[in-house]
Amino acid sequence: MPLKKKQIIHLFSKAEMVRFAARVAKDLSQKRGPIVIGLVGDLGAGKTAFTQSFLKTLGVKSRVASPTFILLCPHALPAYRTGGRTAHHHTAYHADLYRLDSHKELQALEFKKIISNPGHIVLVEWADKFKKAMPKNTIWIKIEHGAKKTERHVTIRK
Repeated sequence: MPLKKKQIIHLFSKAEMVRFAARVAKDLSQKRGPIVIGLVGDLGAGKTAFTQSFLKTLGVKSRVASPTFILLCPHALPAYRTGGRTAHHHTAYHADLYRLDSHKELQALEFKKIISNPGHIVLVEWADKFKKAMPKNTIWIKIEHGAKKTERHVTIRK
């Protein structure tokens, strides 16, 4: 089921977040060109949990931790097949911009080069801090806490 241009999804458990992230990964992995996902939400909302499930679905076997202190972590993507198609992406980057204060710091990471490479999928936590640096075709995923501890409201804008 492909993602719509704008949608709001209510998730009521971590298992539902895992399934949602897997669905997004399967849908996007078939697309060509660079893919940039801007993840937005408060601390503990589920940005890293989403990324972990997303990358696991793409075949990443290594531990996926939040790159809060290293800022940017590359993950090699194994040959990934779904629906008879081979993915066009060889590397996924997990970025965490929470600790950055300036565009100069972002430039030092060669962020523009990374997000423009057609073989890359880039998941960016705290992407809203640097909206101007994000490409126009960024897929924005906002994760908000719900009324219950495990409940999340997810808004997707393509």
